[in-house]
Amino acid sequence: MAPEPVSPRTVLVLPAWYPTVRHPFGGPFTRDHVRAAAAFGHRMVVFVVEGPSAELRRPYELSEERDGELRVFHFSYRPGLGHLTHLPAVLRLAQRLRREGTPVDLIHAHIHRMAMPAAILSALLRRPFLITENSSEWPRHLMTRGALRRARIAFPRAGLVCPVNELLQRAIESYGVRGRFRVVPNTVDVGVFHPPEAQEAPPRRIVNVALHVEVKALDVLLRAFARVAAERPEVELELIGEGPLTPELRALAAELRLGERVRFAGIKTSREIADRLRDSHVFALSSLSENMPLAVIEALCCGLPVAATDVGGIPEAVVDDGVLAPPANPEALAAAIGRVLDGHERFDPADIARRAAARWSFEAVGGVWDEIYRWLRQSPM
Repeated sequence: MAPEPVSPRTVLVLPAWYPTVRHPFGGPFTRDHVRAAAAFGHRMVVFVVEGPSAELRRPYELSEERDGELRVFHFSYRPGLGHLTHLPAVLRLAQRLRREGTPVDLIHAHIHRMAMPAAILSALLRRPFLITENSSEWPRHLMTRGALRRARIAFPRAGLVCPVNELLQRAIESYGVRGRFRVVPNTVDVGVFHPPEAQEAPPRRIVNVALHVEVKALDVLLRAFARVAAERPEVELELIGEGPLTPELRALAAELRLGERVRFAGIKTSREIADRLRDSHVFALSSLSENMPLAVIEALCCGLPVAATDVGGIPEAVVDDGVLAPPANPEALAAAIGRVLDGHERFDPADIARRAAARWSFEAVGGVWDEIYRWLRQSPM
């Protein structure tokens, strides 16, 4: 017998990273998780820390905007008052929601640095909280003593801790941090990221989506592509994104004499990225470290086979829909790209996209959040 429907509840989301006007590409995976839960009828209220503003005369300011079904509150504060005003501002928002007849039912923190504020708010409001963890600080051993101390206090008190892949969970536990864990992967809007109706052959377009920062090792990708291009005059590479290393990468492409075969496309919107993915044949990623990279699962949802490094949650995501190589090895990555190109006929875009949607669509991941939210509401504190 099917369980009785449970009325939607109000979820207060405390993200460490979230897309804003100031930082439009900050934490898109957080917004996607929130949208996936909202698709199941939950009232998602997001409290975004914008940072200090010298223009403020009052200690802090809360401003609201609508993002589809989401309510997003932006918190700004006078310089030096962040720690003093953060909790009062969140409590003020909780009081407002109560007055509106939609009191907070549970608190959802995203990333470990928001776990302690969520734990304090949970105690004050007597509402459960949970944590989504997506930070590469754990596997890269970049956690500070203070961050670890706060995580060791907050994580065991959470109703649930949800890393985005199993490897990340093991990395968290390796620090001696305890909690009730359940892996909940990143999620993709398959209404935007879906396969093409048809694709031309033979394959020749390779695409990468990444920030141009050291951990993405795009110099390795350029050197790997140079090896591929030397044997395949028809192939081309498009790099979507930019960052502090963009000038160095452009210089390296010139040094490798790749010319117009490498295109630096810059920053693109989600819909533009989806269009470029559908117009490509192979997705390539050269990262030295990853958790569950959104770019990879978006590419898979568009039906692209993947040639990537064997790090973090990438093997868990790719499985048989691509070829992996060890990190920091241009020759091995070139061989992986070559194997995907040579075996492109065995990678059916529709099949890849169907498997990906079953794992990462809003329907799939939002359904998990719906189940978790119901369970947390029914569980004792």
